[in-house]
Amino acid sequence: MAVFIDQERRLRTPWRIAIFLASIIGAEVGGAFLVGIGVAALLLLGGKNLQMLQTPDGRVWGLIVAAFPLAALTLGVVWFCRRVLDRRSMRSLGLGRPRASALTGFAAGLALITLPAGLLIAIGGYRFIGVSASLQTAALIPTLLLAAFQEEIVCRGYILQNLIDIRRPTTGVLVSSVVFWLFHSVNQGVWSSPLPSINLLLAGVLLALAYRVGGDLWFPTTLHFGWNLGQGVLLQLPISGVTTDGLIDLELTGRLPAWVTGGSFGLESSAVVGAVQLLAVVALAGILRGRPRSEPPAVEPPAPAASPPPARGRSPWLYAGLGCAVLAACGYPAVISVSVLYLFDVVLLSDLRSGGGGGGGLGQHGFLYTKMRWAQSADKEELREVVDGRRPQARLLAQEQIAVRGSVLQRGRLSVAGATVTYAVERGEVSYTRLSHSGLHALLLIECPSDVGARIGIWFTPETAGIGESPPALAGSPADEAALHTFLDHFRFCD
Repeated sequence: MAVFIDQERRLRTPWRIAIFLASIIGAEVGGAFLVGIGVAALLLLGGKNLQMLQTPDGRVWGLIVAAFPLAALTLGVVWFCRRVLDRRSMRSLGLGRPRASALTGFAAGLALITLPAGLLIAIGGYRFIGVSASLQTAALIPTLLLAAFQEEIVCRGYILQNLIDIRRPTTGVLVSSVVFWLFHSVNQGVWSSPLPSINLLLAGVLLALAYRVGGDLWFPTTLHFGWNLGQGVLLQLPISGVTTDGLIDLELTGRLPAWVTGGSFGLESSAVVGAVQLLAVVALAGILRGRPRSEPPAVEPPAPAASPPPARGRSPWLYAGLGCAVLAACGYPAVISVSVLYLFDVVLLSDLRSGGGGGGGLGQHGFLYTKMRWAQSADKEELREVVDGRRPQARLLAQEQIAVRGSVLQRGRLSVAGATVTYAVERGEVSYTRLSHSGLHALLLIECPSDVGARIGIWFTPETAGIGESPPALAGSPADEAALHTFLDHFRFCD
């Protein structure tokens, strides 16, 4: 069973990707068939000839009509596979709030296709014949955006991210690029020469590296959209062999060979465009190589685990129960205790219910702990940077409605009951949802061997009697490492 099941009792990544691809193909083929029947029925009811669907213009309108339902089907398959098979959040596919880099991606995609086009016009490969527009030109804009998002969430979002999760980024880049090429391999003219396939594979690598450099799905999506918009809407040139109605009408002059201009397949069959893509790939690879490596332990080992998997359905709070009971006797009763299998655990121990209502609502003394199984390596690295003082805030903390502010007293690292705890002690304020506390607090990044997800802890206490920072004044507080070790030793985070 180790060949099929990982330590989280999920199907291993290759099997999940195979199921995902089979589901995507089935949904796309089935959806296209149903949409085709619907369009044909509407044409017949309107007294139209079905032969119009075989014309270039009819095929483009068919793609426009099918774009929305097929994108919805694709998103549904991605959601099901990510939440049910992977047991991860959709946000972990890079679907956070779009950043300014999305505009950079759009500008880069537009430039990467229009600059080679301008060069080919200048050297006589294409000539300008006029400017035109139609309803199809306007309808292509949302269609191309949906198509770019659809292909990116499949290839870069799901396939590449799953392989990044198990520390196989290079394999992820290659596999996602091959899948991207296969999706386009049925387009008309793609087999007319080797160049369309070479350029499509290069485009897949370029977009995969854009996903890794940008850190979210929006950067490659807008790059992809800008690329297609440039050749299919701004310029009237085929998009991967599909001829559309664009604004600036160009035609081949016949003065240059097809391997230079791209011929009837369009610019994506041009050696000039291939060279531009290759330069962009080298540039993005250089950016990645220049970044410091901060790879976490693999989510799933490539070989069967040597130790037996944990018991099914066993909550970590069974192991922490004794600690909670001891702390409750010391004034730390449980205020919140929630565990959702495969998703998260959260507990708040506080004197809030026993008269310690000061400090803004969280109480005078307390401990907040949360484990997010869906958190990714980038989330954990952000947390590490916050605790180490290299970043002011982490998206994961904001998402969990946790905020810490104050002046740092000390930082350090200690080992407690099999866990490695990196901590930062501050004098200031900590807030959780609408509750807050002012005093001393220790922000803890708790890591266990072969861990999945991220664990955060915050121990908060009142301000010490002496407000200085000398060891006597801080004794017994979170700033006292011996006291911190004793406090955390009540728990068994890694059992």
